[in-house]
Amino acid sequence: MINSKPNIFEFATKELSQDAMFMYLFDCFNSTNTKEHEIGKDFLKLVYEIQGTTIEKEISKIIIKKQYHNIDILALIEYEDNYYDVIIVEDKTYSSEHDNQLRRYYNDLKENGIENVNISNIFGVYFKLGQPNIDEKKALYINNTFEYKILNYNSFLEFLNLHKKTNFVMELIYEFYEERLKDINLIDNTDFSNPIGHDFDKVLSDRYSQDKYTKWIITQIIGEDKYYPENQYGVMNFGQPCTQYRFVFTQDDEDNKDWDCVTSGNISKYCYFFRIDWNSKGWYIAINQYDYDGDKCWEEKRRVRDKIREAIRPIEEEYNLFDKADNRGKKESKICLFSINSFESVTRLLPALKEIYNLVLNTAIDNKQ
Repeated sequence: MINSKPNIFEFATKELSQDAMFMYLFDCFNSTNTKEHEIGKDFLKLVYEIQGTTIEKEISKIIIKKQYHNIDILALIEYEDNYYDVIIVEDKTYSSEHDNQLRRYYNDLKENGIENVNISNIFGVYFKLGQPNIDEKKALYINNTFEYKILNYNSFLEFLNLHKKTNFVMELIYEFYEERLKDINLIDNTDFSNPIGHDFDKVLSDRYSQDKYTKWIITQIIGEDKYYPENQYGVMNFGQPCTQYRFVFTQDDEDNKDWDCVTSGNISKYCYFFRIDWNSKGWYIAINQYDYDGDKCWEEKRRVRDKIREAIRPIEEEYNLFDKADNRGKKESKICLFSINSFESVTRLLPALKEIYNLVLNTAIDNKQ
């Protein structure tokens, strides 16, 4: 994304940098400087408002813990009666909720507490660049209760706007998030069939815009009516965002009651998915084959992979495509891999990917391999 002028937060993009910003906002409450103290009071008020409650007692101070039991930020709101409200802040930039971390953090505090701390309430706050996806929203519910509340961009930007003239730090924070919100709104309203004004590399290098662009690509290949948002998820690969969309599932997926995004009937021995990712040669789109136990039955898995590769070869020749897939990866193998370097190159590739997708889908399901 492009900012109108230099801003340090464009370079301090890691979650620890964003963590530091939130810890600074909490710590402003403890400041003897009146204006800084107002920042802390208003930020705390915002946190309580998204919880649907208010501050009803006098606060002595805020104790801030960084990476307490792997929690990004833990803010202990100490009241004069020596009781505490505990605020968990889970902060995401290019990553997403994973490994049931929100549930683990909440249950750990609920069951084990904190030494020498009398806990009145536990509040969860979830903040990320962009909007949480469907799986993330499900993770905000702990034991069927909406325990983690989303701190959304508009509310946060309104708060920053109130205090942007307090000091240089607040001005920098506001400028970055104001520009970031413009970028998000721009991406949300972009027609990727005619993406005028967008830089291809910048779109794919950004977690939020890559997610939106990948959805457009997948719907062009498989059809809007067959697209399931739950099947798409983002991960990080050596510091770059990548997005996967699973379209063939295994029986284990079907039996997994915690994952309800299985398209009925798409069952095979191996699962298959699209992957939009980056390597040393640039961006690519691939179709991958996966088996958790693939390293134990590698020869059989390789035979199935090579069978599908041979079947799609006429499609590649028809469209004059150069498949750059290698033979590495026993659990996760690439059926095919095609380099992309522009919106136009993706658009040209879509008809071939549609044919390859249908072939892989039918082969995987019909033969059960």
